[in-house]
Amino acid sequence: MGRVWKFFNKLKCSAACNTCCCTYDTLKDEQSQVVKLPNGDMIVIYGYERSFKGSLGLAILSFFTLFIGLIIASVRPGGLTPWFYRRSALSSATKVMLTPKSFVNVQRDSDGRRWFIWLHYRFIWCAQSGKFKRMRCVDEIGLRFSDIHGLGNGLDPTNHRLRKDSYGSNTTEVAYPSLISLLISTSMKPFRLFYLVAIATWIVQKYYIYAGLIGLAAVVEAGSSVFLQFRHRLRFHRLSLLNCEITVLGPGHDRRLIMSHDLVPGSVIQLTSKGNITMPCDAVILSGSCIARESVAANPKHKYQLPKSRMEVYDRQKHRQHTLFRGSSIVLQTEKVIALVIRTGWSTENGGAFAAKMASISCPSIFDRHRDHLFLLLGLTGLCAAAYGIYVRHSSLDIPNLILTGMSLIVICLPPLFSPALLLTSLYPLVRLYQDGFRFNSFDEPSSVLNRVGATDTVCLLENALLRDAATKLLKVSSTRYDEWTRDPQLTLCMASCVNHFTPNDFQVFSTAAWKIITNQNSHRVQSVCNEYESYRVTKIYADETHSSLPFVLVRADPIESVNATSWYFIRGPYLRVVDFAEEYSFEHKEEQLELVAFAGRQLTETEKLSTLEPDLSLLLRKFQLLGLASVDCNISKDSSAVVSLLRSANIRTLMISKRDVREAVHLARNAGIILNKEPVAQIEIPSMEGLYPPSLRVIDLPETGSGIDLEENSIQRKAHVVLTGDMLDALLESFPEMVDQIIGRVTVFASTDTLQTNRFLEKLNGLNRKMLVCKDAEDCYLTVPVNCLTLAPQDEHQILHRDLCNSQSISSIRELLGQSRASLVGSLGISKLMVCYMAARLTSTLLLYDNPSPAIQTLFVDLVLVMAPTMLFGFTQPNNHSLSKKRPSQSIIRLKEILSVFFQLALVVATQYFALIMAQHQPWFERTLLKTNWTDDSFTLSDENYAVYSLSLFQYLNLFVVFSSGAPHLRRIWSNLGLTLYLLTLAIFCSVVVLEPPEQLKIFMALKTPPVFDFRLALFSLAVIYIFTSLGIQCLIDYCFVPVCFSRASPRNLSDLEGLDSASVNVLYRPSTLTTQTHQLASEKLSRPTTLNLPIF
Repeated sequence: MGRVWKFFNKLKCSAACNTCCCTYDTLKDEQSQVVKLPNGDMIVIYGYERSFKGSLGLAILSFFTLFIGLIIASVRPGGLTPWFYRRSALSSATKVMLTPKSFVNVQRDSDGRRWFIWLHYRFIWCAQSGKFKRMRCVDEIGLRFSDIHGLGNGLDPTNHRLRKDSYGSNTTEVAYPSLISLLISTSMKPFRLFYLVAIATWIVQKYYIYAGLIGLAAVVEAGSSVFLQFRHRLRFHRLSLLNCEITVLGPGHDRRLIMSHDLVPGSVIQLTSKGNITMPCDAVILSGSCIARESVAANPKHKYQLPKSRMEVYDRQKHRQHTLFRGSSIVLQTEKVIALVIRTGWSTENGGAFAAKMASISCPSIFDRHRDHLFLLLGLTGLCAAAYGIYVRHSSLDIPNLILTGMSLIVICLPPLFSPALLLTSLYPLVRLYQDGFRFNSFDEPSSVLNRVGATDTVCLLENALLRDAATKLLKVSSTRYDEWTRDPQLTLCMASCVNHFTPNDFQVFSTAAWKIITNQNSHRVQSVCNEYESYRVTKIYADETHSSLPFVLVRADPIESVNATSWYFIRGPYLRVVDFAEEYSFEHKEEQLELVAFAGRQLTETEKLSTLEPDLSLLLRKFQLLGLASVDCNISKDSSAVVSLLRSANIRTLMISKRDVREAVHLARNAGIILNKEPVAQIEIPSMEGLYPPSLRVIDLPETGSGIDLEENSIQRKAHVVLTGDMLDALLESFPEMVDQIIGRVTVFASTDTLQTNRFLEKLNGLNRKMLVCKDAEDCYLTVPVNCLTLAPQDEHQILHRDLCNSQSISSIRELLGQSRASLVGSLGISKLMVCYMAARLTSTLLLYDNPSPAIQTLFVDLVLVMAPTMLFGFTQPNNHSLSKKRPSQSIIRLKEILSVFFQLALVVATQYFALIMAQHQPWFERTLLKTNWTDDSFTLSDENYAVYSLSLFQYLNLFVVFSSGAPHLRRIWSNLGLTLYLLTLAIFCSVVVLEPPEQLKIFMALKTPPVFDFRLALFSLAVIYIFTSLGIQCLIDYCFVPVCFSRASPRNLSDLEGLDSASVNVLYRPSTLTTQTHQLASEKLSRPTTLNLPIF
């Protein structure tokens, strides 16, 4: 207990006054400090304060560059914050930056105390040391069970006040969203600010209709974004509000009723049936038991008191059965439950999820950055075009007209329809997913979530999601009365409840009503129930679960009426622990007549059968008075196997995260098809070596039988699957941190019961630039890693995830989700390329017709009829019904294939327009147009140049939709989209009439000067046909031709393939620059000379 009081006494010095009284020497003001987190990571804290000079300079630069300077500034890591703030001392900082580029505001209490919260860590300023100090939680100091029970007397009011000053209020409140602030922040986006410039330019040129339509599109696009953000943040704000009255116990039978906002770590609370229903903090149960639901979609779980062990150290994740988490709903409980508060506010599990979500909201996605980069490229192109236009016409135009000329060229290069087109393209797949039962339980924009999911290259299947709808199979090892207890429905229920208690969804429950009777009991150690229609009294006894990776539970069925009938005992646990329990229980109950049935949860291996002193199993049964041994095997459903097969055929790496033992996890992965029966499996281990052999990494092959065989018998083969445990991951992070990324890149099965280890594994895997999709069940753990997540459950309004989609269907919904997401991503990429080529065609036409620009009606017809209307139909194309393609869609336009596609289309557009102009200029009837010197004059002159360039550009705009409609392998062909196909055909016929033989009224309306010679019009139409076929042919060559390997990125899977190794046994020694293998035959022999080889799996 001395360590406990020493820890809490340190809090008094930090809470007694505004300056910490710790014995530190006075330090000079530092601009940074290094902090070590509990998981071993090191972060650097930098101080920042407001820079008025930088803010003013950036505002002036953005105004004179038409907000292109704002785009350039936002490309810098950290966004615009580094421009508005400058480095300062930590003592005067109003904002801190934590690596990597995460900015947090420094708060100040009423008493002057400075603090900030980053993720779920709280930092308090210590003036004496000149540093920020991280506040540690009660469960982070290694308390034993007995130490926790020793804190059961509670806190007096003085200590309660001191701790509240240190830890702060027990709140995770998020500020109420303001529509005005959201509107301002949304409007400050560079491409939205440019709308104002475009509208002002068109108004000056008296294009009022076009300016009004552009303004309407901008308002709709920005309004939808503001509406989604307001709705998500309002929901976020409501979820963060949690305040209720709660009973707090203190020394000397003190009992007070306080608000949950005033709770602090170390407080002892009492939960009664008349008390609060939702937990306001994280607390460990000291006495009593209850059934709690950790989320709305999760099943109720039994929570009971912490044992009074003097050796066991408490861990919040490993002992979740003794811990009540913030946000959990109490379903059923005993008369009173007493619990010790261990975490409050942002440090709780629920608060950490809130904090991580808030951090992810402020970080732009990679697709948003790609859009900004493309917008920046187009803006720079517009500046170059404006500079060229001003240089050419500076001698013939005055300054106002020169400025208007430059602005017109910039607006042409930055299509205002770009952002609304992207929104519409992703809207249709979103609607189709909504109709199929998908719900977006995320605070990100749905279109952004879809594009992220469409780029998925790795799917992590959590065990419970994989076992949905799984069938069960009982494998009889040995039993003389096997049929007797399998025919009895209540005894079969005992077997099911025994196995299902710690492995949910492994089996189909045989008697739902009886199972509910058992699970609804709330006794701490024993659950007992009998029914007038039943012949047995069923009792569930929970054994000690803290010393084994596989939990141990006992279910007893006592006969009610029959005197001669015997009791049945059903045991669930590891095979050796079952044997130990049977031996001890048989010795203590010699006179009691009983029947024992043990379940190992899987088929017993030969090694386990031969691991006892008795080689004959029948002798073993007689020795321990066991009726028989039975093992349970689960058959994965056809839907799950089909999804795994689909993912493998699409070259999507499939991983399984399990809470089972390593061998059970491998067996389950083979049943699901994640690991084929003929594929070898390797396990990473760090053996304990003394004396001659230093710590090393040893690779052990796990053949199909599941038993570990050293490399002396089987060498590692190519493409072996790697199995990693949570404890081994922690050991690797501690001993071999630079090799973790290489190892995790090959992991197929990760086995761990610790939620922190699972999140740490996903975090490391996400750090490898994997585009992951995690498929989980409602029973699975919370994810604090910003990855895409599919939860197979109804939408849970109280669950806070980063990018979560909910669907109550089976695991087969992954196929629909990936198909629609790829359709959204491919459509967004096609629209981006289309807008680039549209910009090039408009810019080329403008520069070729620079002497006399096109009339407003022609520009309006192109933008509204030929571009905007087909864009609204572009997203109607359905995804391909066939299996997922092995070829993943591109994530950005900055790829070799996409760059080649855009480059050749741009070259064709420019070349054909210039060739059409040359053709017209060499005709005998051609008349050159005079230079227009006043751009504010809305008059125009009918010209032959305008007819030649504009007529050809009509077919170019239509052809761009056909070229960039993609089609196979991710989308259906364009003709399956009947609306778009019919519209393009109608426009093609109309444009043919305009070019070849337009009526007189149509010529006047379109302001066209038709050439007097029909042959020229026919030649121009033929040029358009040649352009269309050439463009389609080049695009087909780019889409389906071979891309040189030197220009393509090698996948991580190919880079990490295994290579054969013929050495008998291998110890891999880590060195910073090389990997060395050493061969040995006997432990007593000296090591041979090291030889450097390619490590086979890294």
